[in-house]
Amino acid sequence: MKNLKFTFLFFVVFSCFLIASCTSKEEVKSSNTTALDSISLFMKDMKNNDLDFNTRLNRANRALQKIENKRSDTRIEQILAYKIYLFGNLKQLDSAVSINKALIQINIEKNDSVAIANNYYQLAYYYFQNDKKDSAFIANKLSKEIYIKLGDSSKIGENLAQMAIIQSGLGDFIGSDNNAIQALKYLDKDNLVYISAIYNSIAISAKKRKDYKEAIYWYNKAIETSTINSFKAVKSGNLAVVYRYLQEYDKSIAIFEELIKGGSLDNDIKAKSRVLDNLAYTKWLANENENVSDDLLAVLNTRREENDLWGLNASYAHLADYYKNKNPDIALKYARKMYKQAKLLNSAEDQLEAMQKLIELETSVKAKEYYHTYIKLSDSLMDAERNKLNKFEKLKYDSEKNREDNLQLKITNSKKELQLEKEKTRNIIGAASSGTVVLGLLGFLYYRKQKHRQEKRAEVYKTETRIAKKLHDEVANNMVNIMNKVQYTEDPKEQLLDDLEKVYLLTRDISH
Repeated sequence: MKNLKFTFLFFVVFSCFLIASCTSKEEVKSSNTTALDSISLFMKDMKNNDLDFNTRLNRANRALQKIENKRSDTRIEQILAYKIYLFGNLKQLDSAVSINKALIQINIEKNDSVAIANNYYQLAYYYFQNDKKDSAFIANKLSKEIYIKLGDSSKIGENLAQMAIIQSGLGDFIGSDNNAIQALKYLDKDNLVYISAIYNSIAISAKKRKDYKEAIYWYNKAIETSTINSFKAVKSGNLAVVYRYLQEYDKSIAIFEELIKGGSLDNDIKAKSRVLDNLAYTKWLANENENVSDDLLAVLNTRREENDLWGLNASYAHLADYYKNKNPDIALKYARKMYKQAKLLNSAEDQLEAMQKLIELETSVKAKEYYHTYIKLSDSLMDAERNKLNKFEKLKYDSEKNREDNLQLKITNSKKELQLEKEKTRNIIGAASSGTVVLGLLGFLYYRKQKHRQEKRAEVYKTETRIAKKLHDEVANNMVNIMNKVQYTEDPKEQLLDDLEKVYLLTRDISH
């Protein structure tokens, strides 16, 4: 009887255990299925264009939280790539850069060269948008080097094109032109977007060097190959400005009028205002009796309504010039407004232009104050431009690329070490010893080579700096003194000629 009761009790307990176990397994299975479904739903929302960017970013973060295996789940890369896109649209560029770097590290561990090259190209784009041009240049350079190994000509050309554009903006015109020409060799002839951008970059560099004939040639090629109407209109406007610099006013006016008649600017108020302003200003330059005040003031009012700060700066400059001889008091008012606006925009070049107008229009006492400020700001701007270019040149030889290469080398060495651990201890010790000697020798040779290069660059830099300082301190200062004498004294012509002869002899001595 006791045995029967015990058997029955055991059967009941065992049955309960089986039921509980089955229920637990079903719950786990259900839980895993729910997690997988929720990740898919979150990723679907992340890609849903009908949702706002913040909501989509929230869904991407929720999907990441649900993924348990953060190292092997391939969906991680998809989510990170979308987060970069979403951060970019939200103008959170630092976050886009940070996520991009994380994605690069993942692809480095996977040794996926194509993905790494693409990631660096994308990183360059967000650096450029965030006004970190030097970092963008390095990222483009890293991307280009990988694409060279992969043999992808199109991507090599696109990276070179971006590098040329960056160099042009930083004042490295020779480097910019070299990379631009190299890019044209790699790019497919059908890639008109990049080809047009390269022509435009070369034209901008030529214009900044005041080589206007050359700029006209490349602007025309940029316009001919441009496939986007808005870009074509901008390039045409720049071409018209170059013709104005050459005082070929009829050609300049014809281009501006064609842009207005074409209607391509009707949906872009700022761009249309820029063309209307330049058209009126050019007409006045062609004929100072031309009454364009209503046109200039109409553009000024439009720019105020649109809060176009850079446009306002240009309007004040043109109005100051227009009223300079007609009504100096009004011209002075606009020159002061331009100076205030240029300071607000933190534009040193526009401040210098505004001060030039103020020096001519203000009373002699205030004119002298502006003149001294002008000299100081001009010197500061020259130093800043020189330092910026020097910093950029230094970055081109920086250790960032070496650090990335070293990181890849460490990953490769780690894999080799895992394989070597399976071999005999004697082979490991022998291989390690040989490797150490070879690496030490290579490291020593590399160090000596780099040190020699650095010494050569330092010597070149010292020589260029000494010559530049001599030109600035001696020639420029003498020219400033002559300008002062012309403006504020009445020295005889013979005295001025003697001063100019001294400058000529000084320049000849420096040249020798």
